[in-house]
Amino acid sequence: MMNGLLLLLATALGAMLGYLGRRRRSDAVESTHRCHPDYFRGLDLLLNERPDDALQVFINLAEQEPRTIEPLLALGALYRRRGETEQAVRIHQGLLSRPGMGEGDRGRVLLELGRDYRAIGWLDRAEDMFRELLAQAEHAGEARLNLLEIYEQWRSWPQAVEIAETLVRETGVGCWRERQAHLLAQQASDALKSADEASAERLIRQALDVEPSLPRALIVLARLARQKGDCASALALYARMEETAPEFVGLVLEDWQACVGDGDAWLVILERLTARRPSLAIAEARAQALKAQGRLAEAIGVLHAHYLARPGRAALERFLAFAVECREPGPVLATWRAQHASVPAPLAYRCEKCGLHGETLHWQCPSCRAWGSVKPVEAP
Repeated sequence: MMNGLLLLLATALGAMLGYLGRRRRSDAVESTHRCHPDYFRGLDLLLNERPDDALQVFINLAEQEPRTIEPLLALGALYRRRGETEQAVRIHQGLLSRPGMGEGDRGRVLLELGRDYRAIGWLDRAEDMFRELLAQAEHAGEARLNLLEIYEQWRSWPQAVEIAETLVRETGVGCWRERQAHLLAQQASDALKSADEASAERLIRQALDVEPSLPRALIVLARLARQKGDCASALALYARMEETAPEFVGLVLEDWQACVGDGDAWLVILERLTARRPSLAIAEARAQALKAQGRLAEAIGVLHAHYLARPGRAALERFLAFAVECREPGPVLATWRAQHASVPAPLAYRCEKCGLHGETLHWQCPSCRAWGSVKPVEAP
């Protein structure tokens, strides 16, 4: 409790000193500068562990002294960071009700109040605050970022796309382009759930226009092409993915094989994929293709070699299952089973931003909310 009060006190003192410094610089005529006595009264209440009374003093002071906006904004932000968001709302609403406030100060208060509402979960009110700020150049960028996160939380994809498109146009930063493409892909995903394949294809093509190498868009568009019997288009998209997103190729091998068949052409593709970026999924597909041709020893050798090069529990389990399927002699299996307990479990996917890992692919990390940061991985 005392630590929190001391932090509030330090913030209030810092804000007051900054306020006095600005007054000295902006008013050279005055020879002395005095802070309102109620400010020191509020600090005294904080020191005596009466934060609610101190807050009321500061709010009353805001109504009497129009030049106290900086200290109150600082206190409100501190209350919000400490989780006392209702106190922050009281401060910022009190400031907003002050008559005659200039546009710049009003914008700063709206921004803080919008952040308060987001922290509480009143997203509709927060949206109103940030929408109003779009008209102010100084705060429009921050308002758009908040609106984008609100619309993503609401799954209001068209509105989120509109905000992201504006950010792309105004900043030219590539991360906003990728985010816009993911949002279009989210719309396409919803369209597919509603069996609206025409809208889904249109949205996915828009996503690829924005970000030509977006893996999820290439996967969906190839699947739609194959479902329509257009294997030529699907194969072109798989080749494009091989060049731009080889780490995701394992997700489309089954569909790719359906277009190519089980013959030597498929084995040639798999060998090329292995040379570019080996993975357990590709090794298993090669083993199955060799087995289909009756080349059992070679098939087992492929999974054996992959395990030796990239040992992991998943690789070992796949090798054992395949060896049993191919009726490999028992002594070999016994050797591998003896090693099984000491091999670490694999991590199927990992977020490159925050390190979250798991067995499910998320196009938006459920932890840090970054788009496109979750990638397939194998245990070393």
